[in-house]
Amino acid sequence: QVLLEAAFHATPDAMLLFRDEDGVVVEANDVWWTLCGGERAALIGRSLDDLPLWADPGDAERLRRAVAAGGAVADLPIALRRLGPDGALEAG
Repeated sequence: QVLLEAAFHATPDAMLLFRDEDGVVVEANDVWWTLCGGERAALIGRSLDDLPLWADPGDAERLRRAVAAGGAVADLPIALRRLGPDGALEAG
């Protein structure tokens, strides 16, 4: 588990972990926070569907379906919006 956690946090790709059954976010790596912004307290424990970061709201469901079909997702084009520290969308 320690090795897996180290790999998750060391990867150069943005990674977000969520529960399959309800889409609740349980962890994100540093690359995710750099790319998407926000703070842990504003995102961890919230459902993918409730996060305002999806440029296309249907992308949250597409991501969930892709994970359910294969357990992991690579090369799924999704446009994200950047969040401020409070979890709200940044202006601009």
